[in-house]
This record gives sequence, structure tokens and C-alpha cells, in this order.
Amino acid sequence: MSNGSSIIKEFSVTNNSTVESSTTHVQKLALAGLLSVVIVVVIVGNTLVILAVITTKRLRTVTNCFVMSLALADWLVGVFVMPPAVANTLMDAWKLGRTLCDIWVSLDILLCTASILSLCAISVDRYLAVTQPLSYSKRRRSKKLASFMIFVVWLSSAFITCPPMLGW
Repeated sequence: MSNGSSIIKEFSVTNNSTVESSTTHVQKLALAGLLSVVIVVVIVGNTLVILAVITTKRLRTVTNCFVMSLALADWLVGVFVMPPAVANTLMDAWKLGRTLCDIWVSLDILLCTASILSLCAISVDRYLAVTQPLSYSKRRRSKKLASFMIFVVWLSSAFITCPPMLGW
């Protein structure tokens, strides 16, 4: 009887691992599908924002300069950061080599920081426009100043990215 019970145990273990394996496979496929949809939405959505501002003259305002910077940063995240992140998640390990890993991490830090700082610039712009509507007029709100602020946002992002790139 012990021989029969060991066969049943072995069958149960094999059967359970097969079920777990197929469940994990289905979960990974569902996750891959969901994350792919998110990537497509990020890329298409930010492309539409960029195209709208570029092609519609009335949308070329100072505030939308900041929105363009944000959309560009988020578009670049969708193109260069999210796909390798999905691959890393699905493969349970980084399998694209050390150099690509370093580039990916640097782009992740740079682009996410640029996105965050762009949101901060938008917030400062809106705050000043609401709290100081008369003094924060067209004289102080120029595309030149907005361009300078966007340059500072991206330069700051690059400086924040440098220490990890240099191994600090």
C-alpha cells in the first residue's frame, strides 16, 4: 500500500506544480496585456497632447509650454522606460545586459524627475497666476521665461541623474 500512496503523492505534487505553472503563465500574460495597454495609452495620449499644442495656435500659451514639457517627459517614459520595465517584471530578472540596465535606470531617473519637476513648474505657474493675477501678468509671463524655466527643469533633472550614473 505504501507504493500506491507514494504514486498518488507524486501525482499530486506533479499535478499541483502544473496547475501553479499554468496559473502563473496566465497571470503573466494578463499582466503583459494590461501593461501593454497602459504603455499604448501613455504614448498615444501624450502624442495627442503634443500634436494639439503644436498644431493649434490658440493652444500655444505659456502654461501649455509647461504642459508640453510634461507630455514630452511622459511620452519618453512610455517609449524608453516602461517597455523594459515590463520585460523585467515578466522575466523576473534583468536579462538585457549591464549596459542597457545602466542606460535604462539613468533614463528612468532623468525622465521621471523631469516629469515631476514639470508638474512643479506648472503648479508654481498656476499658483502665481491665481494669487497674483495683476502682477503676474503678460509682462512677467513670457514664453522666454517659460522656456528658461523648462530648461532649468531638464537641467536639474540631468544633475539629479548624474550621481547614480557616476556610481555615487
